[in-house]
Amino acid sequence: MLRTFLALAVAGFGSIGAASAHDTWLIPSAFEAKVGQTMRIDLTSGMGFPGLESPIGADRVQEASCRLGGVKEKTATVKAADRSLALTQSFPRAGLATVWVELKPRPIDLTDDQVAEYLDEIGATEDLRTAWAAQKGRHAWKETYTKHAKTFVTVGKVSGDRSWQTPVGMGLEIVPLGDPASLQVGSDIRVRLIGDGNPVAGLAVGLLIEGGDER
Repeated sequence: MLRTFLALAVAGFGSIGAASAHDTWLIPSAFEAKVGQTMRIDLTSGMGFPGLESPIGADRVQEASCRLGGVKEKTATVKAADRSLALTQSFPRAGLATVWVELKPRPIDLTDDQVAEYLDEIGATEDLRTAWAAQKGRHAWKETYTKHAKTFVTVGKVSGDRSWQTPVGMGLEIVPLGDPASLQVGSDIRVRLIGDGNPVAGLAVGLLIEGGDER
């Protein structure tokens, strides 16, 4: 399994402007667990992936769930920590575990300067930039954003588990097209974007690797 942390993010879902621009990610205490092992999985927001930086309130969680070998398990225990929201999850049998968290929608207002940085962060199209330029200074930028985070953990000896290719049903979801537990250095990564159960086209996707600061 590729041990270097990777963050895949869909641009526009989670960036909130220059004053508080943060990505959000799930980091398990280990990507390989033993059957029966209780693990801590941290949800955090920050600028320095994959470190733990800013806590997220438990009241913001819409769903925190786990699926093991294609079967949904008991919802993870969620508790606020100093620099993260800590999920506690145990795995009763071998298989590939998929853990995900969705946060409730949150409205924000951005200043003109924050919008400029925001558009760069999300890789905005020229059409969107032109539309914003036409109303800049006349109308405030208001939006409601949501955050969707997902990660994988191999539990015990995994063989033939292809549950990674089945969406879990998030509002917006990145689904790998190859086994995430078999990635090697130099491997290609192919993913599909799913929104409310349907393929999504036309969105920018960013890749961030541990130790790097460029997408």
